[in-house]
Amino acid sequence: MRSRIRTRNAVSALADERIPFPHTEHPTPCQDDPALFAFEEIADRLQRTKTIARAKLACSGCPVVQGCLKWALANPSLTPRGVWAATTPGKRGTLRNGLVQRLGDDWVGVVADQDRRREQQQATPAVPPTVREQISPAWSWSSSPPGRSPTSRGVNRSPPSAAPPTGVSSNARSLARPRSVAAVGPRTRAAPPDCHSPLPQETSMPTPAFPSYVAPVHARHGSYSPRYGWLLKTHLAVQDNPRVFATARAIVELGAGKSTVASMRFWSSAFKLTDEVRHGPGTASDVTPTARGRWLFDEDGADPYLEQDGSLFLLHWWLLAPPCRVPAWFYTFCLSPFARLEPGSLREGMLRASAAANWRRLPTAATLHRDISCMIRMYTTGSAHEQPRTTLEDLVDRPFSALGMMSVAPDGAVHLSPSAGTSAPTAVVGYACLEYASRSTPGPGSISFGRLLHDDAGPGRVLRLQPRELRRALQAAATRHPQVGVADSGDGTMVLTFSCPPLALAWDVLDESYGRVRQRLGVHPEQDARGSRPGDARPVEQLAFGEPASKDSR
Repeated sequence: MRSRIRTRNAVSALADERIPFPHTEHPTPCQDDPALFAFEEIADRLQRTKTIARAKLACSGCPVVQGCLKWALANPSLTPRGVWAATTPGKRGTLRNGLVQRLGDDWVGVVADQDRRREQQQATPAVPPTVREQISPAWSWSSSPPGRSPTSRGVNRSPPSAAPPTGVSSNARSLARPRSVAAVGPRTRAAPPDCHSPLPQETSMPTPAFPSYVAPVHARHGSYSPRYGWLLKTHLAVQDNPRVFATARAIVELGAGKSTVASMRFWSSAFKLTDEVRHGPGTASDVTPTARGRWLFDEDGADPYLEQDGSLFLLHWWLLAPPCRVPAWFYTFCLSPFARLEPGSLREGMLRASAAANWRRLPTAATLHRDISCMIRMYTTGSAHEQPRTTLEDLVDRPFSALGMMSVAPDGAVHLSPSAGTSAPTAVVGYACLEYASRSTPGPGSISFGRLLHDDAGPGRVLRLQPRELRRALQAAATRHPQVGVADSGDGTMVLTFSCPPLALAWDVLDESYGRVRQRLGVHPEQDARGSRPGDARPVEQLAFGEPASKDSR
C-alpha cells in the first residue's frame, strides 16, 4: 500500500513556499498511522466509508489541522489522494473552487498576505482608547479596538426627561434614558452610539410578536457560531457519557476551551440534537442524543460529517422549528418583513417583538448586538469590515455560509437571499412542508401553497423558497409517495394533500433520500419530533438547560 509520510520529507521542491508546512512537537495521528488516511486502496465500500470516518475523527483533534488544510489546498499536486485535515479529495476540490471564485486565481498569495498581516497585528500590543476617543463620534460600534468590545458599564445616566413607553419592562425603560457624556470619568467608558437607543414611538416597521414557542434566551452561544465538527463531537461525547458537561474533563474530551464547550452544548441543544433532563433541583443535567441526533450523526447515520448541503438546510430548518432557542434568528428569517435589514432597525424590531410577546425581561442592546453578530458570522463568509481575516478558515469554520442565506453590505446591512432554497434538495423541502403542516393538522388533510410560502415560520420564509422550487419539490414527493398529492382546490389555489399523518410521512420522504437510515439504526426520530408542534412545546423555563428564562435576557 502506498502510504504518505507527513513529515519534512513530504515538503518537496514542488510545494508552494508561501503556505508553510505545519509542524508540531507532538506526534500527529497521521504520523502514527499513515495507512488510516489512505482509503483509496480499500475495495469494500462500507469499510472504505468507515475508514474515512475514523480518519476524519482523528483529524478533528489534531493541533495543526488548520495549517494542514491550508497546505493541502495550496498544493493539489502533492495531495491528490487520501484524507488531509478531515477532507477528501472531492471536498478539497470544492474548497479550492470557492477560494478561486472569492479571491481569484492567486488566492494562495491573498491568504498568505492575510496571515502575515494578522501575525503583525498580533505582535503589536493593542493600545486602549482614551476617554476622549471613547466619547468621540469616530469611535463607533464597528470600530472598537481588537479584543475590546464596547459596553455600557460605567456610564452615568441623567434622570429621564420624558415618560418611558407604557407596557414595557424596567429593562426596556432603561433604554429610553439619555446619558450624560460629560459625566464620564477617567475610569469609565462611554457607550458607543446606538448601543442603548430608546424604543421609538413611531416606526415604519410592523410590530409582530414572538410566538410562545420562541424562548427568550440570548447570547448563550458565547458569540461562537457553529463550526465544522462541533455537532459530531458533542454527539459522540454525550453518547459515551451523558454527564460529560458536568465534569471538568469536558474540555479534554471535547478538545476545546471552557467557553467553547458551553457554546457546543448550546448549539447541539438548539438544533434539537440533544435533550437535557434534570432529575431534581441542584442536580446536574443528563445530556443525551435525541433520535434525530442519532439518525444524523451515528456512525452509520445519514450524514455525520455534514458533507451534503441538504443536511445544512435540514439543520437550519430544525434550528427555527419549535421550540426555538434563537430569537434573533427567528426574527430575521420569520418575522421581519424586509429583505434588507439595517443593524439599528433590526435591534428595534426585535425589541418590539419581545415587548409584544410580553417577555418578563427584554434583552439589552448589547446582548442583541452579540446575537446579530453571531448570526451574521454563521451565514456569511466574512465582509469587508472584518478584514484582515483568514478567508480559508472562514470557509471551514462557517459551514452554514454554503447555504447562501444572507450577505452583508460594507455598511453593515444584512441582505437576505430571496432564492437561497433553489439549491435545497427536493426531499428536504418536502420534509419541511409536511412537518410544518403537522403543526396545525396532525392527521390527514391539506395545506395551501400560500401558507407554505408566506406563513411566518413556513418553509418559504425559513428556507428562502420561490413558488417554482416549492411546487417542483412537492411534485417530486408526490411521485414517489402515493400518500402525498398536489391538487387544485378549484379556485386556482394549489394545495398539498396528505392521506396519513404528515409528520410520519415527512420522515418517510426524508429518510428515503438518505438511504433508509431509520431501518438501519433502529431509531424513530418522528417520535421525539412530536414536540415540534407549537402546542407541545415545553415551558420556556425548561428550554435552555433548566435555567429560568429571565436570566438569559440580562
